[in-house]
Amino acid sequence: MATAIADEKIARKDLSNIAQSSQTRAELVEALAKGIPTLRGDRKEAAEIVDGCGGTADGFQKCISQQDDLLPW
Repeated sequence: MATAIADEKIARKDLSNIAQSSQTRAELVEALAKGIPTLRGDRKEAAEIVDGCGGTADGFQKCISQQDDLLPW
């Protein structure tokens, strides 16, 4: 996750904003597919990111929070 965020140069706050209104896995996948430019709308790739964080919107938010120490900014 840290590598993906760094490669995309999206700050944790930006990812939180993209995902904040998502209550379900499907909503989160859709939000990430639309909100992360390098995904280019790829829902399968967005789903892999979500699944890597436990498969839930809450799990995704926890993953974002855990990246603070790993990111260079």
